[in-house]
Amino acid sequence: MQPSDILILLRSDHNAVFSKQIADALTRKGIIVNESGGSVFDDDGLRALLAFMRLVINKNDSLSWRTLLKVWVEGIGTMSVEFLYGLAREQGETFAQSVMRVHRDRDLIPSRIKGRLVTAIDKVLTLLQDIEGYNESSEETIRVVEYAARLIISNAEQRADAVSKIQKILENPPVNSLADALMAIQTAEEQAGYEGPSGDGINILTMHKAKGLTATAVIVAAAEDEYIPGKATGEEIDDERRLLYVSLTRAEHHLYITYCDRRTGSQVYTGRTSGSGIRCLTSFLNDSPIPPRDGAAFVQELADSPSRP
Repeated sequence: MQPSDILILLRSDHNAVFSKQIADALTRKGIIVNESGGSVFDDDGLRALLAFMRLVINKNDSLSWRTLLKVWVEGIGTMSVEFLYGLAREQGETFAQSVMRVHRDRDLIPSRIKGRLVTAIDKVLTLLQDIEGYNESSEETIRVVEYAARLIISNAEQRADAVSKIQKILENPPVNSLADALMAIQTAEEQAGYEGPSGDGINILTMHKAKGLTATAVIVAAAEDEYIPGKATGEEIDDERRLLYVSLTRAEHHLYITYCDRRTGSQVYTGRTSGSGIRCLTSFLNDSPIPPRDGAAFVQELADSPSRP
C-alpha cells in the first residue's frame, strides 16, 4: 500500500512529543510524513487555564470545576471527585452545586479526604476572588489571562508557550471580554484542526482530529493506560472508551495497536504518571482475545512472510 493509505493516531501529542519521533524515524527511511501537530491545549496546565477562564464567567460551570480539581490542584484523587459526584446524585444537583455545598458545610466531607478537598476548593475560590470585577477591555482581558497563566501553569516553558499563543489569538482581532477570548481560542483551535489526509505521506494526528476519516491501515500508537483513559474519572472514562473505539473503527482493512512498557526522554513527563517511565496497555484492551506481542519480533515476522498482510 502507499504511505497515504496509512493513518497513525495518538491520544494526545502536546509539543509533538510523540509525533516528532515517529515522523523523524519514518523520514530517515525515506517515507513522506504529513503531521497535523499536537494541540497547544492538550496539556493539563492549559486545560486548567481555560477551565479557570470559564469559571470567571460562570462560577457554576461543573466541567470547569471538575477539570481544575483533577488537573490543577495537587492531592485531589479519584476518591474526592467521586464523592462530589455521589453527593450531586443524592441531592439532585450539579457537580458545581455540590462543590459549593461542601464549601459552605465542610462537615459533609468524609474525614479521610476533608483536608485536601477543603484546601483545593479554597485555592480555586481564592484565585477567582483575586480577579473579580475586572474591566472588560482588550488590555484587561489579556492581563487577566496572563495573570491566571502565571498562577496555574507551573512549568515556565509551557507557561511562556501558552501565553504567547493565546496573545496572538486574542490580539488579532482584539477581544474585549473573557467570553470573547474563549470563543476566539475555541475558533482558532477548530480552524487549526485536521481536515483530512493530504499529500502522498503517512498522516499522523490525534484521535480527536480523526473524526469522519478512514484509512486502509490504521496504527493506534501509545495505547497505554496512562493516556487512555489517563486521568479521566467518572463519566469521563466512558468518553475515553468511546474515543478509543471510534479510533479503532477508522481502519478499513488493517489495524495495529502499539504500546510501550517504559517511556524515556521527554515522554517520561507525559500521561497520568508523569515523572515515572513505567507504562502498561490500556485497561480497555486487557481482555482482548488477541494477546500483545513483542513489536520487534512481530515486524520481523511480517518482513519474513512470503505474503504480507
